[in-house]
Amino acid sequence: MERADQAAREAWLRERGALQMTNVMELDHRHTTRMKEIVRGHGWPGKSMAGKDGAHAAGLLVQHATQDQEFMKQCLCLMERAVDRGEAPASEAAYLLDRVRVQEGRPQVFGTQFRDTPDG
Repeated sequence: MERADQAAREAWLRERGALQMTNVMELDHRHTTRMKEIVRGHGWPGKSMAGKDGAHAAGLLVQHATQDQEFMKQCLCLMERAVDRGEAPASEAAYLLDRVRVQEGRPQVFGTQFRDTPDG
């Protein structure tokens, strides 16, 4: 899922077209649905469950679950607990915290998010 996520975003960055953005949004929706199944069935997929790469992928995919803010918040709580147990890197939680706060219109804590606007 991480490879597909990144490939879709790279295509959008190259083309900046509506079709590429639609593809990203559809993929995000499918990945969010799957991540919900994983979290519901197994809890947060930390390092001991998913390995280092899998834990990173889970964090990335949840960051891109922007169509479901409640799920992102739920995962932030789970991820913070996973960080405390050494099951997830703190940097993943920092990115997700900032993403959630930006979506809520609140200031970031770590400054991990930015917007690419026409005026720079």
